[in-house]
Amino acid sequence: AFTMSVKQKIALGSIASVLSVIATLHPGELQTSERGLKHIAQWEQYATRTYLDSIGVPTIGLGATRWLDGKPPKPGQTADKFQAASLYVRDITVAEDCVRGRMQGNSMPQSVFDASVSLVHNTGCAGATYNRKTKNKTNIRLQAEAGNWAQVCYRMGDFIYAGGKVSNGLKNRRAGDQALCIEDLSNVSLSRY
Repeated sequence: AFTMSVKQKIALGSIASVLSVIATLHPGELQTSERGLKHIAQWEQYATRTYLDSIGVPTIGLGATRWLDGKPPKPGQTADKFQAASLYVRDITVAEDCVRGRMQGNSMPQSVFDASVSLVHNTGCAGATYNRKTKNKTNIRLQAEAGNWAQVCYRMGDFIYAGGKVSNGLKNRRAGDQALCIEDLSNVSLSRY
């Protein structure tokens, strides 16, 4: 998630330029809609230089915690719009694979898929689909497996913790994910808070 300490100065680039590169160089590669890609990008922002996220993880581009070589980005490293686009496509592809493989993504309405990809992109596949404390599938995964799309949207509100503490930034992000999630469902309104 794009959160920074007061001490960090983060160089931001144009999200539109990165999304334009993706549309030009990676057409049709992603199942996530343009609406979904914009939604995720607005929460991440485009950091042109490595920064530490709210729990101290080196991050670059649109929320990438690994560089093109698979290693964490180095302090002071920069990402131009083409590198940021490659990182974003890679990370969205990983999230899409998780949503399809563990959450019945191929059966989801588009808005539910996009919001689920947003959640997985932010929390990681295991974080969204496996509860380490109970050693079971998460509630959101169980609802997805059952095809209960409104409940999938509702359960996004469960993922509001960073470093074991409730994060206002994540509460806002999940509310945004929920709003996107229900767009293609009829007559559904939900709130977790």
